[in-house]
Amino acid sequence: MLNVVHNYLIKLKNAQMARMPKIKTPYSSFFVNILSILYVEGLIRGFKKLDNNIIVYLKYDETNLPLIKNIKQISKPGRKFFCSKEFVITLHLYSGTFIISNPNEKLVSNNTIRLNKKYYGGELLWKIN
Repeated sequence: MLNVVHNYLIKLKNAQMARMPKIKTPYSSFFVNILSILYVEGLIRGFKKLDNNIIVYLKYDETNLPLIKNIKQISKPGRKFFCSKEFVITLHLYSGTFIISNPNEKLVSNNTIRLNKKYYGGELLWKIN
């Protein structure tokens, strides 16, 4: 499942590198959770469900450069990476957005955890910057 989602994120990055205004992808509730995080973090303009598809509106900076430049999959099927709540607190020192899967909420970003003062450990899935 993680490889499918990673391919989805790479598709978003490649669409931004090609300067596309929007992309159309198959609908999945898991993808909607990821898109919600990307929207809150300001990496996409928005998204909407249309029939069995999702239309993602991509976002660029003032000089028309893509906001998603790099995506790194940290946890992989053969090598899971779990982090403690102390490590999650220090993630804001690094550049980029980290997507974490924890037991209390399905998917969250490191900035959401830090701003809500809820520090949970969990599986560190992706780094997006």
